[in-house]
Amino acid sequence: MSASPQKSTLDAWAFSFDLTESTQGLDLTHEVTDMLVETTRELRSMRALLADFGVPENLLSYYVTYPEQAMVATNLSAPWGTTISNYMKDEVLLSFAWYAYILPEEAST
Repeated sequence: MSASPQKSTLDAWAFSFDLTESTQGLDLTHEVTDMLVETTRELRSMRALLADFGVPENLLSYYVTYPEQAMVATNLSAPWGTTISNYMKDEVLLSFAWYAYILPEEAST
């Protein structure tokens, strides 16, 4: 995500979800929140499946739980830079990169 650290977290997620041109104001807040909720549901589903396969808890917490914390709607009014420093550690960014790689492929099957 290449949004400016001075922008709000809402604006950064909107940029990431390609919503900046099509939606504004309160509608933007609702749209981003809905997308974050759906993403959280997907993460929780992945976490449950990985746990069922026996993936160790320490891997799940770094690569599934931490990304979920980055997407909490209460962060939307915070500056993006604060969200980055609090929640976007290297392992979280790596997780998002893997999700971006695998989820479109999974959706097409």
